[in-house]
Amino acid sequence: MALSPTLVDKVETIALGEPVAAAAFLGGAPVFALADGTLHFGDGAEERRIPVHEDAAILVAAQDGDRLVTGGDDGRVVATNANGGVEIIGDEKGKWIDAVAAHGGAVAWTAGRTARARSAKGEAKSLDLPSTSRGLAFFPKGYRLAIAHYGGDSVVPECGQTGGARLGGLASRRRHFSRWALSRHVDARERLARLASRRRQTYAHGGISRKDSQPLMVA
Repeated sequence: MALSPTLVDKVETIALGEPVAAAAFLGGAPVFALADGTLHFGDGAEERRIPVHEDAAILVAAQDGDRLVTGGDDGRVVATNANGGVEIIGDEKGKWIDAVAAHGGAVAWTAGRTARARSAKGEAKSLDLPSTSRGLAFFPKGYRLAIAHYGGDSVVPECGQTGGARLGGLASRRRHFSRWALSRHVDARERLARLASRRRQTYAHGGISRKDSQPLMVA
């Protein structure tokens, strides 16, 4: 009796040559965010690579419609669309980007104990956090932002609306992380952050240059 087809028959192996930090579909085509700071578009003869974080590693990523927002250890937050157009959303001057979230044109990210959000109109706001964040998520309507950090989580109201230079009031709770406050990739980001921390310590104590270091890998 002939065996019925399985999903394995539909799988194609793609040799990327670098560890993958994130993956998404833009315009119906697969896109892979690689640890060498590039985005790999496509899965066949029309493959192409776009450098979005030159001489840096991509640590985190979030999809928003037809664009992929990435954060790297160069301190930059970059949005890349399906056509390969690149826009720099934010620059933390070398601070490592710990988490990113995107919704309806708005983008939020954290670096250390600072959270920032930029609305679809380009207005940027910032907020000081009680501790380093490892997860961000917009509420479904995009007006509030959930921030998961060490020791608890926080909710920022009206972060997607226009206003002053600071994010809305912070409602913080010391409790276990809410499931909606963490994205499904937070475990992978945690592993990337730990590996990144080890590499940073190697730079500080071993004097190894970035070019001599190994790329980040997700265990």
